[in-house]
Amino acid sequence: MTRTGADDRPVSRSRGAGWARWQLSTAERRRAYTGGGAGPHDIPSPVSPGPSIVAAMVHPPLGTLPETLPTRIPDVSLRVLTPADAAGIRALLQADTVHLTRHGDFTEQVRASVEEIEEALAHSAGKERAYGIRLRESLVGQVSIIAAAPPHYGLGYWLARAATGKGRAGAACAALIGSAFTVLGATDMFAGVTRGNDPSAAVLRRLGFAPVEEFPAYTRFHLPLTSPGPGECFPKAFGR
Repeated sequence: MTRTGADDRPVSRSRGAGWARWQLSTAERRRAYTGGGAGPHDIPSPVSPGPSIVAAMVHPPLGTLPETLPTRIPDVSLRVLTPADAAGIRALLQADTVHLTRHGDFTEQVRASVEEIEEALAHSAGKERAYGIRLRESLVGQVSIIAAAPPHYGLGYWLARAATGKGRAGAACAALIGSAFTVLGATDMFAGVTRGNDPSAAVLRRLGFAPVEEFPAYTRFHLPLTSPGPGECFPKAFGR
């Protein structure tokens, strides 16, 4: 998933003990989608506010985001994943086992049962909102936003091998980032890439992310989200 072709080829990474653990807990699950990084302990927290303004800092829940999102590519859209999508997710993982695990990533996910995936999707509310990437209504991947330290968020994504190379992963990420900016008031987006996964890094760079810190196994990327001034453009992630 997302490792062939010239672009849109991030690969997931996980050392969790099963799908549910990868999907729902530990820093490793938050590095998973893009190949390392953007975990809850990897996303720098905002500067702590003074006690007088804490009450005013209410961040909308992830459930505030729309159930469906269009993208800049007419045939590609996003729809929130539910337990009913578990069989489709597993089928994609099984079909792309070699593709996904080329960097040692996704080994636990490809072994997950439909029941484990159902359980993970049923209990992901609050900290994560996962969308299925759909190509003409067919499920071809996933993009997720992680509320690790609002208004700082993590981004994760993967795409089926057959759907890569057409800018679809970037379009899916751009749509979710744009919604996080307008609906959640996100100020910063983080993601990470396993060392050696250059195609995934290229997707992030095209979205306007830049590397900000190196770790033994992965690189952390950051995209600041700010309102444009008169005559200015939004960050690349919002571009059409």
